[in-house]
Amino acid sequence: MTWYYLSFADASRPKGEQFLGGLVIEAANAEDAPMLAWLIGENPGGEVLIVEIEHVPPERYRGRLLGKEQLREIGGEMGDPRLRNAAGRFV
Repeated sequence: MTWYYLSFADASRPKGEQFLGGLVIEAANAEDAPMLAWLIGENPGGEVLIVEIEHVPPERYRGRLLGKEQLREIGGEMGDPRLRNAAGRFV
């Protein structure tokens, strides 16, 4: 199993309202991650960007849709305002 960060957006919404939320979830592969998000009721629809992550945030942030402020909190607790992907780049 691998950890993924999913970022949901809807380009048809007005500017500033396009981000629908982010989700940190463990899945067998990137293709399964959005379906798993839907199965647990945390997929708000729209387009999804999927990134494998290496540094997993605290458990209370996993498996639930997070807003911008909660995503910033993760960075503060982990010592960096951004999640890193498996290649070490910022998400």
